[in-house]
Amino acid sequence: YDSIYGFRDIDGDKKIGIKSLSIKLEKNSKKIIPLIFLTSFVFFVISFFLNENSNIISKVFSTIVLMILFGYQIFIFKKKDSYKIVFDKSVFTGAILAFLIFMQNYL
Repeated sequence: YDSIYGFRDIDGDKKIGIKSLSIKLEKNSKKIIPLIFLTSFVFFVISFFLNENSNIISKVFSTIVLMILFGYQIFIFKKKDSYKIVFDKSVFTGAILAFLIFMQNYL
């Protein structure tokens, strides 16, 4: 989420001399950002399956929803050069993820 926002603001960061992860990854962004999404996905799935409070249906449902959301973001990121669209989708993904975590722990 923060990395996508950082890519939107690269020009401003360069002008004022801020050193950021986005600037360092700028040349390889099409490879690195999907890797960040994939790593996040793996850790969330691991946390879902380690959670003893939820049943297997909830775990599988959460994994499928997260896979669709992250996959869609990666697809948009690779097809378009608009980081704003990916950033906006990240906000939606964050809200869904918060709901899934709530569902895993309290429902």
